[in-house]
Amino acid sequence: MKQISTSLAPKLKEDTITERDYIVFSGETTKHYLWFQLYDDCYKDGNFIGTFILKRIEFTYNDSDLEFKNKEFNAYKEYKLDNETWESINYGTFVVTNVDPSDTKEEIKVTAYDYGLKFSNTYKTDLDYASGTVTLFQVLQEVCQKVGVELENTSIDNGNFIVDSNQFAEGSLFGNVITAIAQISCNFAKITSENKLKLMLKSESNITIDVSDY
Repeated sequence: MKQISTSLAPKLKEDTITERDYIVFSGETTKHYLWFQLYDDCYKDGNFIGTFILKRIEFTYNDSDLEFKNKEFNAYKEYKLDNETWESINYGTFVVTNVDPSDTKEEIKVTAYDYGLKFSNTYKTDLDYASGTVTLFQVLQEVCQKVGVELENTSIDNGNFIVDSNQFAEGSLFGNVITAIAQISCNFAKITSENKLKLMLKSESNITIDVSDY
């Protein structure tokens, strides 16, 4: 969750507020001020339960001194407070996937995604499903360990459900596994601003699934 100070909270409710966007390349401290468009939507086909949608940032720039190819950066929005200081909100780390020059302008369009991108590789597992002891939460933990993204949850609904076989066909991605777990636990998955995977919207209905549901 994004943390804001008691000074910024009332400012965000005002009709007008001075703001600006900037990025900082990983391993650096220099702020590069540029306006970006953040796409941060958990819906897919009208649903949000059982989804895992990456956050995306897009922007254009014309500074030839900036190199974005094969780069990661943190994205921030900064707000001006009443005391003339600035407070920023961190949207997390983004990995550049496309750098496209314009055919008609001296501009470069950059597209970058959050660490959900790390889940786009083919699913592989070392879990012994046949043992009859592998839980749904252990499947979730292993996926995060294999892709190198920290898991924020310490438990999920139906996390103790025993998974007795690998349910994923050859060619399935780690992200497909996360989507299925989110659906079974009545959550949606998201990468937080701390670059951790979090399953949100915990169910309060205490619904227990059975094997046929799984």
